Amino acid sequence: MRYAIPGYVHRPGMHCGSSAMRNLLAFRGVVLSEPMCFGIGSGAGFLYVTGLPVPPGVAFHGRILEMERELCGALAIPFPERPEEGGDAGWERAREAVLSGNPVLVSTDLAYLDYFGTGTHFSGHRIVLFGFDDEAGDALVSDSEREEPQRVPVASLKAARSSTVPPYPMENRWCVVRPEGPLRPLAEAIPRALGKNAREMLSPPGGSAAGVSGIRRTAGEIARWPGMTKEWSFAARFGYQIIEKRGTGGGFFRRLYARYLEEASSHYPPLAAAGLAAKMGAVADGWTEIAAGLRAISESGDAGGFLRVSELLLRQADREEAFWREAASLV
Repeated sequence: MRYAIPGYVHRPGMHCGSSAMRNLLAFRGVVLSEPMCFGIGSGAGFLYVTGLPVPPGVAFHGRILEMERELCGALAIPFPERPEEGGDAGWERAREAVLSGNPVLVSTDLAYLDYFGTGTHFSGHRIVLFGFDDEAGDALVSDSEREEPQRVPVASLKAARSSTVPPYPMENRWCVVRPEGPLRPLAEAIPRALGKNAREMLSPPGGSAAGVSGIRRTAGEIARWPGMTKEWSFAARFGYQIIEKRGTGGGFFRRLYARYLEEASSHYPPLAAAGLAAKMGAVADGWTEIAAGLRAISESGDAGGFLRVSELLLRQADREEAFWREAASLV
C-alpha cells in the first residue's frame, strides 16, 4: 500500500523542531511563522553534557528539550506524545495515525537517517511522518534540512527512533498535534512563554548543567576538555557547528529567538519598549564569537585556544543572565 496525507505541505526551515511544528499547525489551519513557534515554545536554552558514549564525548546544546510541548502548552493545544516499546510498535502506531490522516511528529537520531549520510549521532532531530510505501519499504518524511520530502527505509527510521544515545533517548516517541478548542490568544501566550523561558535559564533544576549556571560550568571545564575526551578537536568542531550550523539559525538559536521577539512585539508591546529583539541580537553575536574560537581550535589543533573560549563563555553567561532578568521583569 502507498499513502501520503492529502493537504500536508512540506516547507523547510531553520530548525527541525520549530519548522516541524509550523508545518503541523499549518495543516490544522493555525498559521504561525517558524520564529513564533520557537519563541512561544520557550525554545532558547542551554544544556552541557559530559561523558557521552559516542564522539565527541562532551557537548552543549542551545534549546530546551521540550520546546514542542511548551509551544502547545502556551497555545492551549494538547500534546499527547507517547513512547512505544520497540521499533516495530513505534512504526505501527505512527503508520496507523498517518493512515487515519494525521501527520505524526517523531524524534530521531539522524545518524540512522540514510539521506544525511553521516555516522555522527545527533539525537532529538524532529521530523514529520506523513506517508509510506509498503511495497518499497519506505517512509515519507518532512525534514527541515531538505528542500523536498525524503524517502527513508522503514528499517532505518525504526533505528533512528529507537536510538538510546544521550542526552535524548528517542524511545520511539510519536505525537499527533491537533487543537481541540480555542487557542490561547498570542497576547497571553507570549508573556507566558517569555516567563517560562526566563525561569529555564535563570533557575534550572538543581544538579543540572543547564541554563546560565550551565554556561558558567562549561566555562570552568572547557579548558580541561583535552583531558576529558580524546575527541577534543572534534568536540571543538562540534561546538562550532552546534552554535552556527546544525539547525540553529545562527548564533546558538539566539538569532531565531531575536526574530521571534521582533515579530511578537506587535502582540505584546512591552517587548518593543524594552528593545529586547536588538538585545537578543547582541547575545547572538556573542555566541558567534565563541563559535569562531571553537572552529579555530578544530582547524589549528591548538588546545590552548580553549582558555580564550572559557573567557568568552564567562562573559556570555553574564550577557545571558542580564537579558533573561530583564525579560523576566516584563512579565
